[in-house]
Amino acid sequence: MSEGQMSSDRAELEKLLGKDIDELLVLLAQSDPEHAETMFSSDEARDAGRRRFEQLSAPLRRRICDEWRYCEKKANGDLTDHVEIAVAVADLITTVVGGLPVALVTALVMKRGLNQLCGCGASS
Repeated sequence: MSEGQMSSDRAELEKLLGKDIDELLVLLAQSDPEHAETMFSSDEARDAGRRRFEQLSAPLRRRICDEWRYCEKKANGDLTDHVEIAVAVADLITTVVGGLPVALVTALVMKRGLNQLCGCGASS
Protein backbone atom coordinates (compact mmCIF):
# COMPACT_ATOMS: atom_id res chain seq x y z
CA MET A 1 0.00 0.00 0.00
CA SER A 2 1.36 3.42 -0.95
CA GLU A 3 1.95 6.17 1.61
CA GLY A 4 -0.76 8.29 -0.05
CA GLN A 5 -3.23 5.40 0.20
CA MET A 6 -2.39 4.87 3.88
CA SER A 7 -2.95 8.54 4.71
CA SER A 8 -6.29 8.62 2.85
CA ASP A 9 -7.36 5.43 4.66
CA ARG A 10 -6.35 7.01 7.96
CA ALA A 11 -8.27 10.19 7.10
CA GLU A 12 -11.37 8.12 6.23
CA LEU A 13 -11.07 6.23 9.52
CA GLU A 14 -10.70 9.45 11.51
CA LYS A 15 -13.79 10.88 9.78
CA LEU A 16 -15.84 7.75 10.51
CA LEU A 17 -14.63 7.62 14.13
CA GLY A 18 -16.20 11.06 14.56
CA LYS A 19 -19.67 9.68 13.82
CA ASP A 20 -21.94 8.05 16.39
CA ILE A 21 -22.82 4.36 16.34
CA ASP A 22 -26.33 4.89 14.93
CA GLU A 23 -24.92 6.88 11.98
CA LEU A 24 -22.37 4.14 11.34
CA LEU A 25 -25.03 1.42 11.46
CA VAL A 26 -27.14 3.31 8.89
CA LEU A 27 -24.08 3.67 6.64
CA LEU A 28 -23.36 -0.04 7.04
CA ALA A 29 -26.87 -0.98 5.90
CA GLN A 30 -26.66 1.43 2.98
CA SER A 31 -23.31 0.05 1.85
CA ASP A 32 -24.26 -3.64 2.25
CA PRO A 33 -24.44 -5.29 -1.20
CA GLU A 34 -27.31 -7.44 0.15
CA HIS A 35 -29.40 -4.27 0.47
CA ALA A 36 -28.34 -2.55 -2.76
CA GLU A 37 -31.93 -2.21 -3.98
CA THR A 38 -33.54 -1.59 -0.58
CA MET A 39 -35.10 1.73 0.39
CA PHE A 40 -34.85 2.11 4.18
CA SER A 41 -36.26 4.49 6.71
CA SER A 42 -33.49 5.58 9.08
CA ASP A 43 -34.79 3.22 11.80
CA GLU A 44 -34.93 0.30 9.36
CA ALA A 45 -31.44 1.10 8.10
CA ARG A 46 -30.06 1.27 11.65
CA ASP A 47 -31.69 -2.09 12.51
CA ALA A 48 -30.42 -3.70 9.29
CA GLY A 49 -26.92 -2.37 10.01
CA ARG A 50 -27.08 -3.71 13.56
CA ARG A 51 -28.11 -7.17 12.29
CA ARG A 52 -25.31 -7.17 9.72
CA PHE A 53 -22.74 -6.11 12.31
CA GLU A 54 -23.93 -8.88 14.65
CA GLN A 55 -23.39 -11.38 11.81
CA LEU A 56 -19.80 -10.16 11.57
CA SER A 57 -19.14 -10.26 15.33
CA ALA A 58 -17.92 -13.86 15.58
CA PRO A 59 -15.43 -13.64 12.68
CA LEU A 60 -14.27 -10.22 13.92
CA ARG A 61 -13.77 -11.57 17.44
CA ARG A 62 -11.83 -14.57 16.10
CA ARG A 63 -9.56 -12.37 13.98
CA ILE A 64 -8.97 -9.49 16.42
CA CYS A 65 -9.19 -11.19 19.81
CA ASP A 66 -8.00 -14.73 19.18
CA GLU A 67 -5.56 -14.47 16.27
CA TRP A 68 -4.20 -10.95 16.88
CA ARG A 69 -4.49 -11.30 20.69
CA TYR A 70 -5.80 -7.79 21.32
CA CYS A 71 -6.18 -8.20 25.11
CA GLU A 72 -2.59 -9.40 25.44
CA LYS A 73 -1.24 -6.51 23.35
CA LYS A 74 -3.30 -4.01 25.37
CA ALA A 75 -2.15 -5.48 28.69
CA ASN A 76 1.48 -5.23 27.55
CA GLY A 77 1.02 -1.53 26.74
CA ASP A 78 1.69 -2.15 23.04
CA LEU A 79 -1.46 -0.28 21.99
CA THR A 80 -1.83 3.36 22.93
CA ASP A 81 -2.91 5.52 19.96
CA HIS A 82 -6.61 5.09 19.14
CA VAL A 83 -6.25 5.84 15.42
CA GLU A 84 -3.15 3.65 15.06
CA ILE A 85 -5.10 0.79 16.65
CA ALA A 86 -7.95 1.43 14.20
CA VAL A 87 -5.52 1.32 11.26
CA ALA A 88 -4.10 -2.00 12.51
CA VAL A 89 -7.61 -3.41 13.00
CA ALA A 90 -8.59 -2.32 9.48
CA ASP A 91 -5.63 -4.27 8.07
CA LEU A 92 -6.62 -7.32 10.13
CA ILE A 93 -10.27 -7.49 9.15
CA THR A 94 -10.01 -6.89 5.40
CA THR A 95 -10.62 -10.57 4.68
CA VAL A 96 -13.51 -10.82 7.18
CA VAL A 97 -15.84 -8.07 5.95
CA GLY A 98 -16.63 -9.36 2.48
CA GLY A 99 -18.00 -6.60 0.25
CA LEU A 100 -18.46 -4.10 3.07
CA PRO A 101 -16.25 -1.01 3.50
CA VAL A 102 -13.38 -1.96 5.80
CA ALA A 103 -13.04 1.53 7.31
CA LEU A 104 -16.74 1.58 8.19
CA VAL A 105 -16.67 -1.81 9.91
CA THR A 106 -13.46 -0.80 11.70
CA ALA A 107 -15.09 2.39 12.98
CA LEU A 108 -18.01 0.36 14.33
CA VAL A 109 -15.66 -2.07 16.04
CA MET A 110 -13.76 0.81 17.62
CA LYS A 111 -16.90 2.68 18.70
CA ARG A 112 -18.40 -0.45 20.23
CA GLY A 113 -15.09 -1.05 21.96
CA LEU A 114 -12.36 -3.62 21.47
CA ASN A 115 -12.32 -4.43 25.18
CA GLN A 116 -16.02 -5.27 25.00
CA LEU A 117 -15.60 -7.29 21.78
CA CYS A 118 -12.73 -9.26 23.26
CA GLY A 119 -13.94 -9.33 26.86
CA CYS A 120 -10.77 -7.91 28.36
CA GLY A 121 -11.88 -5.37 30.93
CA ALA A 122 -13.11 -1.79 30.91
CA SER A 123 -14.37 -0.44 27.58
CA SER A 124 -12.01 1.52 25.38
